[in-house]
Amino acid sequence: MEMVQLRETVLKQEQSDSCHTELKQNTEHLTQRLTALTQQMRKLQKEKDSYQCELTALRLQLQDREQSTLEMRQQLREIQEERETESTEIQTLKEQLREIQEERETESNEIQTLKEQLREIQEKREMENSEIQALKEQLRELLLARKEPEQTHRAQTMPSTPKLSNTRSQHPPLCAERPNPDSSQPSQRPLSVSPVPAQQHQPSSHSRPAPTSTEEAEIALLIDSNGKFIDTKKLFPRHKAVKFWCPTTDKALELLTESQLGRPSHIIIHTGTNDLRSQQDRVSDSLRAVMEKARKTFPN
Repeated sequence: MEMVQLRETVLKQEQSDSCHTELKQNTEHLTQRLTALTQQMRKLQKEKDSYQCELTALRLQLQDREQSTLEMRQQLREIQEERETESTEIQTLKEQLREIQEERETESNEIQTLKEQLREIQEKREMENSEIQALKEQLRELLLARKEPEQTHRAQTMPSTPKLSNTRSQHPPLCAERPNPDSSQPSQRPLSVSPVPAQQHQPSSHSRPAPTSTEEAEIALLIDSNGKFIDTKKLFPRHKAVKFWCPTTDKALELLTESQLGRPSHIIIHTGTNDLRSQQDRVSDSLRAVMEKARKTFPN
């Protein structure tokens, strides 16, 4: 029994020694693994530290970039605001320029209208001057027509007065030497000279009176400034022609009435040149309207 117990004890001791050896081996192996892990941990810690440094640097760079992005956004916003302000100013300047152009066009139209009015006034003035000149010539002709009978009357009376003075100066001495009652009779007789009527000595060229505004014209000439040098007496010597100043077709429409022209047998219309700039392509329609009114107002 004791031998069996000893054997068991020895076996147990051997087993414990083997276990102790394995445990020691395992411990050494674990120690080695732990040492390797520790080294790896140190490496990982170093890598972690380096990565943290890099991450910190990246974060700083990212913050810088975010700051620069914010600044750029702010600058972009300012540029957009400036651009909007400039576009608003440009739009305002365009509107002002458009208004200035419209005002300029209006002023140019007004200037053109004033020029046309001035041209019409000048044409009217020239027509009035020509009419005044014609009236002066007619007045001069009338004065000459009146002076001619007086001159003929003076020419007939002037030769008789010297004979009368001579007889008066010669007869008194004769009367002093030999008084004769019959010799004084010629001096006492009044001279009777029959006056010559002015109409008998008036030339035939001045026998026609000057046409007045109340007399109706046989030929009505509606004309613009192109007819300022037309002499109606030379153009129509056997008819009574009157010129009417008619610068535009609208004026022609106003004149084509019996109260203005009377009842002429012929109407000559020469107008429309001054309407070319204002009416352009519509001048033919205006002239057609003038002709139609002339036909309706004066059908005969």
